[in-house]
Formats: sequence, structure tokens, C-alpha cells
Amino acid sequence: MEIRKIKKEDFEGYLRLKKESLKDYSKLTGEKIKFSIDKIRKEFDDFISKKNKFAIIIRDKEVIGYITGMFVKNIYNRYGYIDDLFISKNFRKKEYAKSLLKEFTKIMKLKGVENIRLGVRINNRKAINFYKKNDFKTIHYEMEKKLK
Repeated sequence: MEIRKIKKEDFEGYLRLKKESLKDYSKLTGEKIKFSIDKIRKEFDDFISKKNKFAIIIRDKEVIGYITGMFVKNIYNRYGYIDDLFISKNFRKKEYAKSLLKEFTKIMKLKGVENIRLGVRINNRKAINFYKKNDFKTIHYEMEKKLK
């Protein structure tokens, strides 16, 4: 098993997992999720080129999971934000997600952050339970209004 920051040669593996992730997300939300390879490529390139964004992958002969996020610094505080954490279906329940979360936390500590934040769908009970088991607490609710 290898955990490391994403590299250019990881694009195909990331793309495969991102498609799988979007299918899962679509089932969870009941919304049809459209994706564009160009948008995924742009997102991927940002992880490599932008200082405040990054992705970490976990490999076991192939890319089997990733965590993406960013470092946020403003006049009030510094924090890490997890955008996405995904493990391929065939590799779940094997502590891979926990390993990625530990690596993300290690990087954030090196950057001197005060906390790590994330958003999770209210009906994604598995994710909520995972984060709670890893010492995350609910601090506020995010709300949304669809515009017509």
C-alpha cells in the first residue's frame, strides 16, 4: 500500500475513481450528476499546480482511493477543508479511508492549521458515522435553496 500526493501520471486512476464516486453520489442524492472529463481534468490539474489545493491517493497496485481538499487562510483563522474522500467499492472497510484521513491531518498540522472542516450530505449516514468515529463533530448546519 502506498499513500502519497497525486502526480500527473495518476490521472487515469483518478478519473476512474471520480466516475465511480459521481455514480455513488447520484444514487445517494437521487440527482442525475453530469460530469465532464474536461472539468475533472481541470480539477486534477488544480491539485497539482495550486498551492492551496491538493489530493492524496492510496494505491494497492492501482489507485483505490483519494482524499481532496484545500488549505484555507483568512484574517480569522487557518483551516483544512476536505472536499471529497472516496474509496473504491471493492476496497472499503479495510481502514483505507482512515489512512487517507490521517495523512490529510498530518499535512494540515505541518501547515499550522487550527482545525479541519468538511461538508457531508445529511442522508449519508455511513460518512457521518465514519467522521464521528474519527473525532469530527457537528458544529453548524449548511442549508441550500434551489433557484428556479
